[in-house]
Amino acid sequence: MEKQLYISEPQHVDVKRAKGLLSAEGWAVTEGTVNFAEGDQENYSALMIRSETCVDQSILTHFPHLKSIIRIGTGLDNVDLEFCKKNDIAVYNAAGANADAVAEYVITMALYVLRKINTLTTEDVMAWDRFKFRGASLHEQKVGLIGFGHIGWSLYRHLEAAGCKSIYVYDPYVSPSTLPEKVTQVASIDEIFSRSSLISVQTPLTKTTKNLVSMKEISLLPEEAVLINVSHGGVVDESAVVKALGDRRRFTYISDTVSDEPHPNTALLNHPNIILTPHVASLTGAAEAAMLEQAIANFLSQTTTI
Repeated sequence: MEKQLYISEPQHVDVKRAKGLLSAEGWAVTEGTVNFAEGDQENYSALMIRSETCVDQSILTHFPHLKSIIRIGTGLDNVDLEFCKKNDIAVYNAAGANADAVAEYVITMALYVLRKINTLTTEDVMAWDRFKFRGASLHEQKVGLIGFGHIGWSLYRHLEAAGCKSIYVYDPYVSPSTLPEKVTQVASIDEIFSRSSLISVQTPLTKTTKNLVSMKEISLLPEEAVLINVSHGGVVDESAVVKALGDRRRFTYISDTVSDEPHPNTALLNHPNIILTPHVASLTGAAEAAMLEQAIANFLSQTTTI
């Protein structure tokens, strides 16, 4: 029987490359939709998805013989891993494949704010108002990293190359012996917030990280601090951000994701100290190609994530 795979979001996948890699191993590929409308679904044992496709117990009504999920990306928030485990459905992703792209986004956005380019207007250029933009250097920042996985490591390399001398890490799942000598591991998230002028959050959303950053932590931020979230909107309590800024706290919040993605809380919009981007941190050509190839390689080699 021919091995058949269904792609639910072909518009977001390099289908030609995917078909080339999979057909070499005997897989026939069908381009479908998130509604699973195309093809004889009885025949599919593998499903390739991105972020718009949700996988839960209802998936078996569409694909009763499903054995594999290939997630082109790193996050698995849209996949019910417990359900998959109970039903012997293997899940493959591309952990770490987009880390450099996300780290570059953090550095880009940090510099964008530190150099005050985010405040630039046409009038500033017309008036040639140079000295309005006397900003801060990246190398002088005290940087806090919440989460030290693939993205954290890539960020460290960028920051170390930029000359940052004070880099703090909070990650209770990382052994001190595995950290670079130049970073300082702290015991609590509160310490990160009280000591850092630039903080980047890159940790998965779990039961323990939900609202990990709340009003308590935000209240510890130094004046003019920059808080960047490239994890998940739910890791940072968005209502606390809005309230703190409403209380005239002076910091900048930058986030590449929101709690109810893709529906941003309107209170986060049009605030001069909040910058939202629509989940673009990993969107470079190199990262997209790496995620596709790594996820497919894991699938073909049967290297499962759960």
